Amino acid sequence: MANETKSIRCACGEVVAEVLGPPIVSATCYCGDCQEAGERLEALPGGRTVRDPDGGTPLVLQNKRRFRVVRGAEKLEGHKLREGTPTSRFVATCCGTPMYLGFDQDLHWVSIFRHRFGDDAPPVEMRLNTKSMAGFRAPQDGIPTHAGVPFSFVGRLVLDRLMMAFRR
Repeated sequence: MANETKSIRCACGEVVAEVLGPPIVSATCYCGDCQEAGERLEALPGGRTVRDPDGGTPLVLQNKRRFRVVRGAEKLEGHKLREGTPTSRFVATCCGTPMYLGFDQDLHWVSIFRHRFGDDAPPVEMRLNTKSMAGFRAPQDGIPTHAGVPFSFVGRLVLDRLMMAFRR
């Protein structure tokens, strides 16, 4: 189970990526950037759903060493919200499918749009940045909901980075 490989693909199947092992964390983000990016990506020609009906963007954070595009990398195009922002949301140009979010800095993870996993998606473990959504009311489903970014989220990222250093 720990070394299970999952595939994610665009809607037409031209772009395929593989994810090895469990994610760092699976979370839904409600920050302003995720909401704005979701609107823009879904409005692209052939655009696909990125956000959940409540406006949150479910993401699966995966260590970059355990993520690779195996087919169609030349069809991925980065979209920035604003000039100079450190993030790009990569979209498959063949069919308009948003695939993942990457960072210009040398961060150790990518944030994959959870919808790309289909029925094989890991469960959402937490909701982040809900203070950005006016009038947001968390459903009573047992998923922890945070107004900002909780220590448990940051701790998982730090722990994954430390584990990378010891695996060299």
